[in-house]
Amino acid sequence: MVQGVPEGAEWSGVEWIPVPSKRLPVAVVGVGAFGEFHARAYSEDDRVELVGVADTNWKRARQVAGALGCRPYRDVATLLKRGKPELVSVATPDDQHRPVAVTCAEAGVNVLVEKPIAMTVEEGREIVRAARKRGVKLMVDFVLRFDSRYQKAKEVISQGKIGEILLMSSWRDVGVEMGRRAIRFSELCRQTLIHDIDIMRWIGGSEAKTVYGRAASKVLLKDGGDDAVVAIMEFKDGSIASLESNWVLPEKRPTILDSGLKVVGTEGSVDISSKNQGIEVTDSEGHAFPDLTYFPVVSGRTVGALRESLRHMVECVIHDRTPVVSGDDGLKALGLALSIRRSISENRVVRLR
Repeated sequence: MVQGVPEGAEWSGVEWIPVPSKRLPVAVVGVGAFGEFHARAYSEDDRVELVGVADTNWKRARQVAGALGCRPYRDVATLLKRGKPELVSVATPDDQHRPVAVTCAEAGVNVLVEKPIAMTVEEGREIVRAARKRGVKLMVDFVLRFDSRYQKAKEVISQGKIGEILLMSSWRDVGVEMGRRAIRFSELCRQTLIHDIDIMRWIGGSEAKTVYGRAASKVLLKDGGDDAVVAIMEFKDGSIASLESNWVLPEKRPTILDSGLKVVGTEGSVDISSKNQGIEVTDSEGHAFPDLTYFPVVSGRTVGALRESLRHMVECVIHDRTPVVSGDDGLKALGLALSIRRSISENRVVRLR
């Protein structure tokens, strides 16, 4: 034992915590592009054993499992029976979150579900009820809460350094190929705008009392969805917010994501922007701003906010802690997203209960 370092312990950043002698068995259901990031990050965590991945696309399941050295499965029931995971990441399309998450929770398995928690609030409540009934941990993966820039903004604002919040404004713009993929199982408010809905609730610490939204659709009109959404929210503490999102940007743009947040207070402000993350690359393929925040792979390993969210959930299961993002957080953000969608459809201000 090194002097001052407890045997069999690791530093959490706050305290020494015991390292488990047995690795936590973890699995991922849904291994599209985002689910593969989950699986890869788990495979690189020394506290975790990636026991399997499941996907209805058998070729894709085998491909990801082969690359990461785990077993592929066609369905969640077989995965739970044979793989015996204690934690499952649900990274399926949005319309499959409820059946997969409920099946896992009812089997006594802890669940990390990608946002949105479900398609409807009632479906989300089914997930929350199933987790509470079996006493398992449930976290909704709002990755912005694990972005150090947003964490710092939360800290500064909570300390009162910018006074009382007057205005929050956000933008979240992505490429059209993502829009064309996601529109098959979701829509803009639930899939993209919901990130900023959650972060405004978290940073501002107040609940919304009214929402109003408008949408435009020209590019994805034939696919039955909106190209862009603008929303206004009024909070109970008297602050207001504007949110803007689109998923029709040309794919040849130098960044995969253009997003940010401005918070204006009575004594100052905080600004976050993700467009240029401190590195620019110009090569034979053009000019780009590589992602260094959410799920970059650097020196062959996954780093960034997504990895930190998964590590947090692993720690919560191993050390019996409560996740920082609850099922109720997921329900509230989803309810606001759907209220904005209702406002768009009915062309009116929606007052929230």
